[in-house]
Amino acid sequence: MSPQNNPHFDPILICLQIAALQCFYYLAMGTLWGIMHVLFSSPVSLDHFFTAKYVNFVTLSGWVEATSVLLCSVVGAYLLSFIVERAKKCVDFTFTLFFLHVCVSTFYYQFPLVWEWWLVQVVSSVVMATLGEYLCARSELQDIPSFAQYLNDMIAS
Repeated sequence: MSPQNNPHFDPILICLQIAALQCFYYLAMGTLWGIMHVLFSSPVSLDHFFTAKYVNFVTLSGWVEATSVLLCSVVGAYLLSFIVERAKKCVDFTFTLFFLHVCVSTFYYQFPLVWEWWLVQVVSSVVMATLGEYLCARSELQDIPSFAQYLNDMIAS
């Protein structure tokens, strides 16, 4: 079935979901970096969001950056379960989020050439997609309450 004939295909909804996921992801990342700033006195700027030069496995601040991105992928998985709500779409939305992040990072500074940055991004995307699929599948598999079950619950209480 082509997307034009599919009544469930809504490109505007998909674009809005992508925009919401991207915005909330950056909000979560900024919040986590704010917390890391308070805990470890690491500086926070837009450069930390969109350049690869701060992510490394040698310094404490590099580990803080990498940990923040990895923790943000866990938050991103929960965002997937709220915004996307479909396990089949989690990988697509995760790839789109990280692809747009690479595009914005390239536009902001330059194409990321630091291998640590790429490793952190790949691991984060795998964590986000896997955990997001799990959370979405778990909510999809919940029983739909019937009216009879509702009446039984009302009588029991």
